Amino acid sequence: MPKNPETDDVPVTSVEQVRRTLDNLAAIATDARTSVANAVRVHMYLPDIETVHELNVVYPEYFVAPYPERATIQAGIRGCLVEIDAIMAT
Repeated sequence: MPKNPETDDVPVTSVEQVRRTLDNLAAIATDARTSVANAVRVHMYLPDIETVHELNVVYPEYFVAPYPERATIQAGIRGCLVEIDAIMAT
């Protein structure tokens, strides 16, 4: 979820929400003694699949080739423009 864990603020734009969500995911990975570099599968849920190009701009800032398996799914999510889950190796 793209919520800032310190302020509970949610960014306005899709790009900002993707960055915040991936920052949150990276923090969770660090707490689990791994990193997003060890991601093997990523699912990204968007309320409007047409915004996937915005997500693609941010994705390489967090993941490097060879990229983890990824599915981008149009889904009815409330209160945000993106949700992301991932499976990471340790």
